[in-house]
Amino acid sequence: MIHIFLNKLRKILINYTKSEQSSEPSLEKDDDIATDVDLASNLSSACTVFTMYMREDGEFAVTTSMTRANDEAIEVTGTVLHMMNSGLLAEYFLQSLYLWSKEHPEYQSTILDTIAKWKLLFDDEQNDDSKDSSLAIDPSEVFSLKSLSEGDFK
Repeated sequence: MIHIFLNKLRKILINYTKSEQSSEPSLEKDDDIATDVDLASNLSSACTVFTMYMREDGEFAVTTSMTRANDEAIEVTGTVLHMMNSGLLAEYFLQSLYLWSKEHPEYQSTILDTIAKWKLLFDDEQNDDSKDSSLAIDPSEVFSLKSLSEGDFK
């Protein structure tokens, strides 16, 4: 989170410096995006959207949409994927479930049961010494990134 704050601060300083040097308005596409308001109030300002679909039979799908391809979008998307993969976003998922259940009181018991199942699975995994639970999945294994050299990313 502090990283996002520092990026915002850096962007403000860069924009301030540009406005000092020139009185002409900036024509960068990113300047048209209202990032000074809460994301929940302005979902169209998102640079990346991940949507998860699940069925009762265990089938699920994840879709991705990236609306901008700048360095900040790449960095924040990678950071959030890491946070999700390492469990650092659990509070956000819990808050989302809680807020949704407040809007749909008929599903409150379902939400509580879902959270209880999540906790049970987490506790079982923590108690299983045979598993390495540092990450849900090594991201480099998904797209065979380990076979690529570091020079391939530059």
